[in-house]
Amino acid sequence: MLADKYWSRWIKEYLPTLTKRTKWFQPVPPVQLNDLVLIVDGSMPRGCWLKGKITATYPGKDGQVRVIDVMTAYGTYRRPVSKLAVLELNMDEDS
Repeated sequence: MLADKYWSRWIKEYLPTLTKRTKWFQPVPPVQLNDLVLIVDGSMPRGCWLKGKITATYPGKDGQVRVIDVMTAYGTYRRPVSKLAVLELNMDEDS
């Protein structure tokens, strides 16, 4: 169908030009011990991703953290940082 082809091309060709990719233009703060994360799993819906806490980091030769250990309710997993979603928590001074 023509509408499906249009939509497919729009998503692949035009949509990526609307968002600026900041990954390669700005430094990203490295993950740290005790950060809370979601373990990205492409085979599961986002609502089912495991939550965990970083217990160890493994920097590469360039000093960037590439691999971490995450403690979850089901055990400890070693995962690449690219397969994590760091949860940003805003803590008040009172808490």
